[in-house]
Amino acid sequence: MNIIKFSSNNSFLANHFQQTYNQKNKFVTLQNSKKIIFVINNLNQTIEIKNHEIKFTYKCPFSFNQIFSDIQSYLSQYNFKFGDALFFPFSNILKKNKKIINLNFIHNTILTIILFNEDGVSKDELYKIIWPNDFELSMNKLDTHFTNLKELVKINFKINLNIRSYQGKVNLVIN
Repeated sequence: MNIIKFSSNNSFLANHFQQTYNQKNKFVTLQNSKKIIFVINNLNQTIEIKNHEIKFTYKCPFSFNQIFSDIQSYLSQYNFKFGDALFFPFSNILKKNKKIINLNFIHNTILTIILFNEDGVSKDELYKIIWPNDFELSMNKLDTHFTNLKELVKINFKINLNIRSYQGKVNLVIN
């Protein structure tokens, strides 16, 4: 399941956009994750794509590449704030003032999944998203990445990330 969801009163159009987007941009998350929803409206000879913040309009025939480029440009600015830092999940960046940390795939995925799942995520589910082809789960590997991510943020931003597991779910607590 992708974090980005397309909806429309035209199910064919919504499904086609979703499938095409998923082929180009695979950001896997959990079923109950918060989503960024884009509503597609087909108006005469135009396609309108909008969410609560932006609206794009394209004349038919349109280019999927242009549409998805515009969406990615918008998503590159999408962020979560914690403390006085910003996390840009679609750009793999943590930023505080003018200082930037470029996160690797695993650290970005950990933060993204945790932040898009406000009620927490099980370690097993998180592990399976990051390493879907592992036959055996090695929670030590995940815990090592938690530790490395916390140290990276603490050293660079002086922010304590407390990735805590309670009743089988992982949450982020920021001190």
